[in-house]
Amino acid sequence: MNLVKNVSRGFLSPLEGLTIVLKSSKNLGFAFLPFFVGLVVVVFSYVIAGNYLSEWVVSFTQGLSFFESFSTIKPIVDFFLLVLSWLLVSLINFVVGYLFIIVFAGPFYALMVENIFKMELSQARSKSSLKLALNMFIWALGKLLIFGVVGIICFILSFVPGLNFLAPVIVVLMVAFDCFDYAFEVDALSLKDRFRFFFSHLGHFVGLGLAILCVGWVPGLFFILLPLFICGASKMYIQLR
Repeated sequence: MNLVKNVSRGFLSPLEGLTIVLKSSKNLGFAFLPFFVGLVVVVFSYVIAGNYLSEWVVSFTQGLSFFESFSTIKPIVDFFLLVLSWLLVSLINFVVGYLFIIVFAGPFYALMVENIFKMELSQARSKSSLKLALNMFIWALGKLLIFGVVGIICFILSFVPGLNFLAPVIVVLMVAFDCFDYAFEVDALSLKDRFRFFFSHLGHFVGLGLAILCVGWVPGLFFILLPLFICGASKMYIQLR
């Protein structure tokens, strides 16, 4: 029952993040630019994919001699290849778009989370807002390498039968951990303490990951709602700590 409660709490935390954003004009201001950046990334990535993906699938199958003898099944193969390609492109867009957003919007997220600490506690635990924003920008650049390596691993796993289901699981748990990471930074947790918190409250992370997975089925929606996920995760962190 405790596990179900923890998973449910993590799953519903973005709704609490919505109330936090709307309750503070400062949080709303910090969330606006990331929202705008997310919207641009969504539109740009899927417009590019939509213009070229279907043409690539059709030209790919046209070049195969197999379909000269079995031309009747070509539309069926084209359809399944297009669906598979869209799923793969969606996963790539998710990882690449997320990296782009956290690099350029990460400092604003950090300031937003710092303000949540000020609202929920007597004072923020970071020494300098400017230093916090700079640290999160530098750390976001470091995440490019980490997310890039994990993204390549997930890309390979997506083609391995029996292991392909692990790719979205790894991605959503990694993103759920990153949603908490801003609160970790404000609270000045070491890397060891961050992972200790992760494994101690794994149910909450799984619940948040399920919410990310559900929202992720709508292309680009997660990027737009990302401030709500970060606010909800930060509020939950403060309560759990």
